[in-house]
Amino acid sequence: MRKKASVSWYIAAVVLVLIFLLPFFVMIIKSFMSEEEVFDFPKLWPSSIVIANYYNKAIMPYILTWFMNTMIVAGLSIVGTLLSAFLCAYGFSKVHFKFKTIIFAATMASTMLPSITMRIPLYMIYADWGWLNGTLKPLFVPAFLGGGAMNILLIMQFIKGIPNSVLESARIDGANELRCLFRIVLPNCLPIALLVCVNTFLGVWNDYSSALTFLRNSGEEKWTLALGLFELSRGRYDDEQTQTFFRENQQMAIGVLMCIPSMLIFGIFQKSLIEGVAISGVKA
Repeated sequence: MRKKASVSWYIAAVVLVLIFLLPFFVMIIKSFMSEEEVFDFPKLWPSSIVIANYYNKAIMPYILTWFMNTMIVAGLSIVGTLLSAFLCAYGFSKVHFKFKTIIFAATMASTMLPSITMRIPLYMIYADWGWLNGTLKPLFVPAFLGGGAMNILLIMQFIKGIPNSVLESARIDGANELRCLFRIVLPNCLPIALLVCVNTFLGVWNDYSSALTFLRNSGEEKWTLALGLFELSRGRYDDEQTQTFFRENQQMAIGVLMCIPSMLIFGIFQKSLIEGVAISGVKA
């Protein structure tokens, strides 16, 4: 009976996985179809493979510019998130100061606020600062101002596993708090640091709403990849070449290309990511 039950669970898991992967399978197959075959729904295999869907000279300069903007935002966001989140987490977990409990409670309470509720106040602030006219600052500067409450919480659980005696020995030898952080704490927190880096990159790579709010009127040369591809897909441009490029089969091809970096990063760092989450959970 136990063997039959395990087989049943295995079959159910396989069926659920196939259902989950069906949209991805359809997207990949449609990306190799001609324009006439895309809406032929019962047909799930192209009569001839169209590689040209993945490349078009008219749109490549736009895509390369948006890709570079996205990588700039991602790189600066990763640096800012790591630096500020580790500073905050170290202060909350290893440094004693007044009102620490109240400040930490307020920080964690911020996670209950939907991020969309902060868009209008941030938009007004950035408008007063002149950050809505052709600059990427609204997308990466906030990463240097705390790093996110959940990142702080995860890193805190990791730092709590480092014995206080090690830090006390370093302080006796003359090390200040920053030296303790960068010489002792950070090298022992590489799994959680990697988790924060990957999550930050994926967040930037998939972030459409922030770019739409703060960059849409900044000009195409400042758009990120998610915003630029969406604007192309809805026919914002009057250029006939760019409009004809983004037909349905070519949109599927771009969708496949957008998924590749996320899948590669998760596949490469899967073991380290799981380790970071598991150890943080155990230390909590």
